[in-house]
Amino acid sequence: KELAQEAEAAPDKPEEDGEPVHRKGTDADMFRGKQNDVQKEIAYGAASAAETDKNARHRATVRMAVAIAVCAVFTCLLQLFLKLHVPFTPDLFTVEFSAVPELIVTVAYGPLFGLLLCFIKNLVQVLIVPTSLITAATNLVTEGCFLLITGLLYDRLMSHHGKKRAKKRTKMRRFHAGKMLLSALVGALLSLVPQFFMTNYVAYPLMEHFYSDRGFNPFCGTGTLLIEAAYKMSHRAPGLTRTFAMESFPGVSSEMSKRLRDLAAQEFQPERIQNIFGSDIDPEAIRLAKKHIVQAGIGGLIKVSVSDMKDVSPEQPNGVFLCNPPYGERLSDRKSCEALYRSMSHLLRQNSGWSLCVITSHPQFERCIGMRASKKRRFYNGRLECEYMIFEPKSK
Repeated sequence: KELAQEAEAAPDKPEEDGEPVHRKGTDADMFRGKQNDVQKEIAYGAASAAETDKNARHRATVRMAVAIAVCAVFTCLLQLFLKLHVPFTPDLFTVEFSAVPELIVTVAYGPLFGLLLCFIKNLVQVLIVPTSLITAATNLVTEGCFLLITGLLYDRLMSHHGKKRAKKRTKMRRFHAGKMLLSALVGALLSLVPQFFMTNYVAYPLMEHFYSDRGFNPFCGTGTLLIEAAYKMSHRAPGLTRTFAMESFPGVSSEMSKRLRDLAAQEFQPERIQNIFGSDIDPEAIRLAKKHIVQAGIGGLIKVSVSDMKDVSPEQPNGVFLCNPPYGERLSDRKSCEALYRSMSHLLRQNSGWSLCVITSHPQFERCIGMRASKKRRFYNGRLECEYMIFEPKSK
């Protein structure tokens, strides 16, 4: 400031040729030079700061892209190899460990990026198993609702406690484990509504229309599975013609039992039974199967024939092979059963639109057939431990 005042008060030299001659080497001249240097440094510093900020944003974008890509890989791997079925629920209800990376990305970068991971995961599932399109679409909607609710609620909880949201989506947001778990719990509970609607009113009707209305049992035997499938398709109560110990209880009148039976009988719709077929290599087994079908009250609605499993070729483009092949529990039968299992792989190779559902107790069934089951359920057939395996079609 003193140098500036001195520069203003300093007199100039007499004019030479009409131009004032300033004094050289004075403190005022030094001040003006330093002032110019400071202005240059300020300008250079501003440019450097802008460049640094630009580089920081670029690095943050790269880090975000790498993090999302890694989470996408883990999501797809967990979707394919780690999934647990929820006991006593339909097949669509599973514990999805693949939702953990999606939840982390949703909390870190926002629900839109979580939805992106969910879309990628289901797209990979459809590319690997084309017939899982209906299931993948259902999962996309239900998981999308879960991630959207969780992300928005987490944002709300964080902003409510004075933590501002990140203005830049490339910047990872503050993490709070308690608020994340609370948001995830609320999101899971609220997403049960769209999950129930999508499962019962969209997914199941579509799957029944495209896949479940054509069934073939190449080992039908005496027709047990065929009759049960027909009862399931026609909404027939399984115990409609039998009696129950409950009917002899003091609080249960005969009128009540009769009314319940009449209501169950009204639900029976035999006209719904269609496209159920069966075959067996044993002519005597086919004779008994026809007899049992008539006794079940659905004569003429199920078609059975004598045929070797290797000659099975349905006319319909897609459907389900459901069979209960010989178990081979006796040591003398095990080798012949393993040879039979190996020949069963042609059912999917020759009928590309059909899936295969097998009930077996053989621990190495997947190795024998040369394929990996997409779903497995363990249960007991009497005292015998068995597995219900589902093998998806090779193509649409």
